[in-house]
Amino acid sequence: MNRNAYYIGIAFFGMINGMFNPLLAFSYVFSKALMFAPLFGSEGLITYFASLMLSSATVARRNGGAEYPGHRQLPQRRTLEVPPGARLIVAAPRSE
Repeated sequence: MNRNAYYIGIAFFGMINGMFNPLLAFSYVFSKALMFAPLFGSEGLITYFASLMLSSATVARRNGGAEYPGHRQLPQRRTLEVPPGARLIVAAPRSE
């Protein structure tokens, strides 16, 4: 089956997801400044574009930056566990 319908459906539901995001007004301002000419100044198209970009950023943030299968996720932060009462010696880099 042709995958174009899947891509259109994903984009449609992404726009719906972005419309209910509280940061839509913030995203709209930047989208209007950057996409006014390519989207022919249409307020509706700019709003849809802003909501789509907002939902894409939400997906990327929730997945740790890996949106698609095969992409590596960002490494998790490691914390240093020091037993109570132990001294921690940190060496500073030498400046020449």
